[in-house]
Amino acid sequence: EGARLRDEIDRLLPEVEAAVGERVEDPQQRSEEEIKREIEKLQARQRKQEKKHGGKTLSSLEELARKTQEVSVRKREELDGIKLTTKGTQENFDERYKFWRKSCKAKGKQAALDFNGRLTRKGHAGNLDFNHREEKLSLQVVRNSQDAHAAGTTDARNLSGGERSFTTLAFELSMWEFMETPFRVLDEFDVFMDDTYRKIAVDALLELTSTQQHRQFIFLTPQDMHPFLKGRANPPHVIKMKDVR
Repeated sequence: EGARLRDEIDRLLPEVEAAVGERVEDPQQRSEEEIKREIEKLQARQRKQEKKHGGKTLSSLEELARKTQEVSVRKREELDGIKLTTKGTQENFDERYKFWRKSCKAKGKQAALDFNGRLTRKGHAGNLDFNHREEKLSLQVVRNSQDAHAAGTTDARNLSGGERSFTTLAFELSMWEFMETPFRVLDEFDVFMDDTYRKIAVDALLELTSTQQHRQFIFLTPQDMHPFLKGRANPPHVIKMKDVR
């Protein structure tokens, strides 16, 4: 009888496993009721956890986790791209900043040389000291460039009216070299100048205009310029306003 039952079990086992799955061996040898209570306990725990996570089931949470992981990977790739772009931008900025610093120093030296060169036309000497870090500019003028013991001044109040006007003109012309504007305008550039200073100033301005014919220069002055324009091959166009009554 026992052998017949075992044969019957062996015959029916494949059908049962196909219907409900393979037989699970329980090491604890629990009864059916104990297993049902354990299942109910686990199901209650599962429902509690699902409620804690917004009523989502384990499968929906797994799907959400999968999608979140995909988004995380994509965003990480985007972040890596941004970091690479930022690094390249910073390197370009550093390179341009380095070039800008060199340009500032070079232009400062060029302006100082041009400023001194214009002052030497009247026997003076001068220097421009650019402090790019503190964004300050100091100016020094020596009245007699041939006198090694001549004292220089950094205060415009120590200069006469003509010297101050001529020094201002020399400074403006030296700074013009770095401006790409198509128009250049000076108002009363020769104020307080005597005839000697005025002639040197007019010569410097006309010399500049002859080398920069792609620009338009406008010079305003209350003084009569005709004595300083006589005999010039290409005199500038002069517009004289009527005397005020």
